[in-house]
This record gives sequence, structure tokens and C-alpha cells, in this order.
Amino acid sequence: MKLIVSKVEELKLDKEILRAHDEGDSYKLAELYSEAARIKKHAGEMNAAGFLRTQAFVFALESAHPLEGELRKALVVDGRELSE
Repeated sequence: MKLIVSKVEELKLDKEILRAHDEGDSYKLAELYSEAARIKKHAGEMNAAGFLRTQAFVFALESAHPLEGELRKALVVDGRELSE
């Protein structure tokens, strides 16, 4: 099942990501990049999804975000992170 996201919604998300970068809000960036990764994955854009999920994971680590474990598991499943 593909997730349908309008171009307007994508642009809004892009603006939110830029604002969070400007504010240095790693916690919010983890959430926003995770959402962007979900959108790209549902659109079948697996490389973009993997890149965005990696960014989300980095910001989750930086901010001790609760998404950290979930993101790491997804990266392992996708073959982008080694399992322990």
C-alpha cells in the first residue's frame, strides 16, 4: 500500500526540517526525518528512505530520543546497520 502525500505536504515537511536545523532542535529533527523516511519508503524510494532514516537515527542518538531503538531496528532490517 502506497502512502499518498501531496507535494504541498512534502514542501511543508521540508520547511519544518529546515526550521529545526536553524533552531538546532535534534529531538524534532529525529521525528521529522523519521516521518520523511516513512513517506519515501511508502513511495517505493528505498534509497531515499534509508538515507532519511539514517539521519533520523543520528539525531535520535544526539538527543536521546525514544525513537532511537525503533530507528536502529529498521536500519538493521534494511541492511543499513549491523546487528549486535
